[in-house]
Amino acid sequence: MNRNCKKFLALMCGAMLIISGCGGKNEELVGSDAELESATETIEADISATAGSVEQEEAPAKEEVQPETEAEEASDTEAESSDKEQSEAKSENEAEAGEALTSLPQYEYPDKDSVFYAVSKHLVEVVAAEYEKSDVSIPVVREVAIDESNPEDVIVYGDFDIYNYDLDGDTLMTASGGNYPGAMHLKKTDDGYEVTSFDVCEDGSAWNASAKKIFGEYFDKFMEIQPDDENRQKVRIETIAQYVEANNLPIKQYQDFGWDPVMITETD
Repeated sequence: MNRNCKKFLALMCGAMLIISGCGGKNEELVGSDAELESATETIEADISATAGSVEQEEAPAKEEVQPETEAEEASDTEAESSDKEQSEAKSENEAEAGEALTSLPQYEYPDKDSVFYAVSKHLVEVVAAEYEKSDVSIPVVREVAIDESNPEDVIVYGDFDIYNYDLDGDTLMTASGGNYPGAMHLKKTDDGYEVTSFDVCEDGSAWNASAKKIFGEYFDKFMEIQPDDENRQKVRIETIAQYVEANNLPIKQYQDFGWDPVMITETD
C-alpha cells in the first residue's frame, strides 16, 4: 500500500472518530460535517493525484517495450529475407550447373598463335566429323618434329589421336575415336596458321612403308613415340584437364568402354 492510500485511511478513521464523539450536540455536527466534507475533498484530490502519478509511472514501461518488439520483428523479417535470397541464389547456381552438364563447349588449343591450335582445330572439325556426333571431341597430339623452313608449307610430324566423348554426370564416356599418325601441312596467315593437307599412314600391311615415306628422316623418332601408350595416356589426361580447367567444368574423369574410369588431374 502506498503512502497516499495510508493517508486516506488515517483521515477516514479520524473523521469517524470526530463523528462518533460529537453525536449529542447539533451545533457541533455542522462544524464536524464541514470538516468531514473538507477532508473528503482533500482525500479525493490526493487519490486523483495518486492515480495520475501511477498512470505516469506505468506509461513509460509500455513505450520501452514497444520499440524493442518492433526491432525484433524487423530483425526476424530481415533474416527471413536473407534466407530466401540465399535459397534463390543456390537454386540459380544449381540450374546453371545443370545447363553446363548438358552442353559442352568445343575444344580449343589455348594458344591461338601456335601451329598446334590449327592442328587441333583440324582434328576436331574435320577428322572428328567422320564419326557419329558426340558431346565433345578432344585431340591428343604428340609431336615428332616441326619443319618451319618454308612458311608456305610448315610441316608438323606427329602421332595424332581424336577421342569423341559423351558426358555422363562428371565422366567423359568415350564414344569413338581413332589414331592418325602422319604429317600436317600448314601455311602461315595473318590470323595464325591454316591446315592445307594431312598425310596419314595407310592401314594394314602398307602402314610401315607409308610411315617411312611420310616421316622420312624422322621415322625412327616416330617409331619411339608411336607405341608408347603410357605417354599417350599422360598427354590425354593433360589435354582433358586443360580443357576442363579452361571452361570451368565439373568433370572429374574419363572412361573407355570396358575399362575403369581414369581420374583427371590438374596440369599447368
